[in-house]
Amino acid sequence: MNGQLCPPGCCQNSRWFKPTVIIIGILIVIGLFGNICLLLKSPKSPITQITPTPTKGIEGRFCGGIAANLPENQCPTGYDCQLDGNYPDAGGICVKR
Repeated sequence: MNGQLCPPGCCQNSRWFKPTVIIIGILIVIGLFGNICLLLKSPKSPITQITPTPTKGIEGRFCGGIAANLPENQCPTGYDCQLDGNYPDAGGICVKR
């Protein structure tokens, strides 16, 4: 080994080692710069406001599903959720009682 860190024939002795490291470094810098640009362009508040669905047009509106406990996935008073299956996260539509 003659006091070298890598034995002869190591990848660092390859003629492709330096160009490969440079290309990988450039790709990392481009990736970081792209992510920073996306963060700067994103809206200031990631929280979106949920507006309640108007009462007209309730019949046929989606209900149930995997997030059935959310108010926007529940039918209002006077309507029932007619599910399209008999499984835990079944969704359906609101129908008048």
